[in-house]
Amino acid sequence: VDTEREIEPLGLVTERGAWYVEAFCRRAGALRTFRIDRMRQAQLTSTEFAPRALAVSGAPLSTERLPVARLRFSADEPFSEREWPGSRVVEHREDGGVDVDVPFAGTGWIARQVVARLGSVEVVSPDNVRGAVENLARAGSAKR
Repeated sequence: VDTEREIEPLGLVTERGAWYVEAFCRRAGALRTFRIDRMRQAQLTSTEFAPRALAVSGAPLSTERLPVARLRFSADEPFSEREWPGSRVVEHREDGGVDVDVPFAGTGWIARQVVARLGSVEVVSPDNVRGAVENLARAGSAKR
């Protein structure tokens, strides 16, 4: 799902080889962190804004309190922490694949990531993420 946002950039952060912009998001009305390589488009506007007195973290948002999904990567799908921030491998399987716990803030993001790798990554749990992947895959195949 593409979402257009107007932001007031506050700083750039890098972690695990990925760049993020910390910004005040006018839509959310709060400080947010956006991964730059996931932005489809950026446009400079003539809108001026006064710098806000917000404390930027200097690091991407913590994943400590987020729900976790267990994903199963096949042997032919390389797992990269850079693409799955905050994740950890929980099992190296005999078939060469790995099972990974991945924190997520919303089912939309994780469902899109899994559908992009359909056939190579599957959701083990929880059921709501598995259902979101099934719905997204079904909607994508209906468009064809």
